[in-house]
Amino acid sequence: MIKLVKISIDELKQYVTIAYENDSDLFDKYHIGKFNLEQCVESTMAMIKEMCLYKEVNHYAVMYKNKSIGYVDIFENYLYSYGIAIAFRKKKILVEWWDEVRKTIGTNFITGIYNNNERALNFLIKNGMKIVSKTDKTITLINI
Repeated sequence: MIKLVKISIDELKQYVTIAYENDSDLFDKYHIGKFNLEQCVESTMAMIKEMCLYKEVNHYAVMYKNKSIGYVDIFENYLYSYGIAIAFRKKKILVEWWDEVRKTIGTNFITGIYNNNERALNFLIKNGMKIVSKTDKTITLINI
C-alpha cells in the first residue's frame, strides 16, 4: 500500500536520493543535463528550494509497505517534482502511487516536465494527462 507522508524540506534530500539511485537513464537522458546521482539530487533540490521562495510547497515521502521509495512535491494545483525508485516502478505500485497523488492534489492539476523526459511524458499521458503547451525545453500537461 502506498502512502504519501508529509515531510519537511530538510528531510527531502534523502527521499530524492532514494528515488534517483541506480537510474542510469535518468542520469544520461531524462534529467536537465547529463549528471551523476549527486548532481541530479543537488540540481533537483536547488530547483525545489528556489520554488519554495515563491510558493508554499508541500513535500511528501512516498512509502510502500512502510519502506521509503521516493518523493512528491506539490504546490497549489501543481505537481512540481516527483520520483519513484527504479526497483519499485512496477505497474501495481505506480497505479497506487498515481491514485495517492490525485487524492492529495485533487482532480484538476497541472505538471511540467523537460521535453527530453519521454519516459515521464508517456506515463503521464497513459494516466490521463493532456499536453497543453510545449516550449523548446518543457512540456506542460493538465489532468482534468
